[in-house]
Amino acid sequence: MAEDSGAALNRCPPSAAAANGDSTHRSTRPGTKRLLLTLSVLLSFLSGLPFLLKSTEIYRSPLPFRSIDSLSSRLQSDHPTLPCRFQAVLLRPDGDRFLADRLGSLISEDLVKRTTNDPVCGGCGKNFSVSVTIDSGVGCVRSSGGAGDACLWRCGVADSSGLGGGDEVVDELLDSALREGRGCLGSGGGRVYTVVVIERDVAGEGVQVVVGKHRHAWMVGKVSEPEAVSMIGKIFVEIFMNGGKKVGEMGKGEFMPAGADGSVVLSFNLLNADPSDWVYYW
Repeated sequence: MAEDSGAALNRCPPSAAAANGDSTHRSTRPGTKRLLLTLSVLLSFLSGLPFLLKSTEIYRSPLPFRSIDSLSSRLQSDHPTLPCRFQAVLLRPDGDRFLADRLGSLISEDLVKRTTNDPVCGGCGKNFSVSVTIDSGVGCVRSSGGAGDACLWRCGVADSSGLGGGDEVVDELLDSALREGRGCLGSGGGRVYTVVVIERDVAGEGVQVVVGKHRHAWMVGKVSEPEAVSMIGKIFVEIFMNGGKKVGEMGKGEFMPAGADGSVVLSFNLLNADPSDWVYYW
């Protein structure tokens, strides 16, 4: 009896929290219903995630790297050449068809000597044509290569007396006279690059050579026939073919002759990475 009373005295009465139960802790594990509810919410989110990503993505077509490498290798091994058309216009009081043909032949031979077998950047190799026009103001004669070509110099549009102003004035006058041939597709196609020789005395300056902003040139002064041929050929090759650059100055990576400046820029837009057409501005 004494032991029972002692054990009864040592027993502590349960606390109020124990009696009422702890509201912040569970005495049992979550049931199956709660587990299924959690899994269903997770699966719903995962199933809708691809649609969410698809609705927010930006489509970018793949860049044609293999085609670019193949084209680059082909162009480096076999340099393409674009056709060049050159014309020399001599404003002088006399001249005949024989002289025009002879000057055209001499200029062509000079161009062949100045160009190398390996086309340089901005050059057209051996793919060029030369025509010569002698305009006396009353009439004109052309070399056999330019007869009947509407893209060439129009007879009587300018004379040596009307081209006596400053460089800017002469440049605009020549551009107005040559404007019809700019977008003309004649017998050879493409733009015609022109050098106009104005034979008149220039006091104390010798021969003056100017290259205009409209991509044509003119020479003013008294010059002999061999000197005129050499100077015209030099302008055609160094200015119009190579863009003022020498052969040693050409970059090794620049191999497409698509302009007088001697360079081409290939750019890719991520919104149109695989274009089907190309537009070149000359």
